Amino acid sequence: MDGQLQKAARFRPTEAQRFPSEPLPKALEQARALYRVAQNTPVSIPAAARCWGFTEKSSGGPQTVSCLKAFGLLKDQGSGEARRVRLSEDAIKIIRDPREISPERDHLLREAALRPTLHRTIINHFDGSLPPSDEVLKTYLIFDVGLRDDAVNDCMRVFADTMAFAKIGSSAIVPPLAERNSGNGLFGELDGEQPQGDEPPPTATAKVGDFVQWTSGGVDQFKVPRRVERICHDGQHAQVFGSNTGLPMTELTVVDPPAVSTSSGKLAGKERVESGSSQEPQTENDYTVLQRGNRLQITADVDLEGIATLKEMLTDYESILRRLAGKKPN
Repeated sequence: MDGQLQKAARFRPTEAQRFPSEPLPKALEQARALYRVAQNTPVSIPAAARCWGFTEKSSGGPQTVSCLKAFGLLKDQGSGEARRVRLSEDAIKIIRDPREISPERDHLLREAALRPTLHRTIINHFDGSLPPSDEVLKTYLIFDVGLRDDAVNDCMRVFADTMAFAKIGSSAIVPPLAERNSGNGLFGELDGEQPQGDEPPPTATAKVGDFVQWTSGGVDQFKVPRRVERICHDGQHAQVFGSNTGLPMTELTVVDPPAVSTSSGKLAGKERVESGSSQEPQTENDYTVLQRGNRLQITADVDLEGIATLKEMLTDYESILRRLAGKKPN
């Protein structure tokens, strides 16, 4: 028995290795089931378990509690037989929002998707974006995070389904997930706290062809302004170059096009005329590669080091497109 306990303890995951047992859409279903019975009233663990179809002795109830807590959909108080759980304010806002298109609900879902510790760790490791491939993510989870082989696939499934449900795409730029005094900060605000200011943010009047800056949670999301490609059918969202996700028009500000340096003239000893910007040189690289079917959409603002990185990325994408076209990689 002692040997079995030691073996179990050896494989017990650390806090950094824990992830929800189910993806966000399943967790939200469980939250809705609890809301139909209890709304925002605290209930015991056995009572909550019955809402989810589990018996009192089943491990499914406590496991679901842990899953919902990881996403910030559930809060608990007390301990032992006196322990009670209730839905969080964010969960109730998501559940009760009747709108078909709701930027506020989308924002809360993104926050929930990034609350689990391992989800935040993954996003931070890949500089605010999703991993470039399943293979890269799997390698990171095995060698850097230290997940067991039998947990890696479950983690990847939960992470992928959650990011897709929350509309966090491969081209998303997620701000650094800093810690706040009252908890884990996500997008710079939590628990309904709004950025402070003397005036409300300006309403965008962006149209196709305009360059815009996207500001969410008081933080500018684009290092380089993006061009508007499409206005969504609701008129409240716009799609910009390098992104499949509609952005709220109220979070967009029309700005001047990014300054570029152009060269014209003749080479080999002939006259050359240059014009450009007097701004300080860009010190950070910004590039996005978005695959749409058999085509790539690329936006970049890079120096020599960034060009080298971009070349490596494009080589990988070339192999992918060749496979899609049925051609052998070079």
